[in-house]
Amino acid sequence: PAVRSFYANVGQISIGSLALLQVGRGLMWTGLVFLIVRALQGSTLQKALLSGVTLALLMSLQLLYPNGVMPWPVRSMHIIEIGVSNMIFGMLAAFILLSGARMRILTAP
Repeated sequence: PAVRSFYANVGQISIGSLALLQVGRGLMWTGLVFLIVRALQGSTLQKALLSGVTLALLMSLQLLYPNGVMPWPVRSMHIIEIGVSNMIFGMLAAFILLSGARMRILTAP
């Protein structure tokens, strides 16, 4: 109920602005995953897990602090949503980046 109430009273977000924000944010997080997988030693799975955990924590931890915009019931649900989605994104990005690197190595003359 608290989450529905909060979002019922939030103003509309421009779809164009939201798309631009998401593209920029995706590029930034992909760059971070690229740096993580390049710097780490270990298996593909280990690199993917660490990338996922890093993105999940970077985005979720800031929601633990009280703020005037989002009440705790909304932040607590948002922590779960953002944590899980960023964990999955980080892992998929690492797998994609690492598989692309392997393909270049295998197909190099």
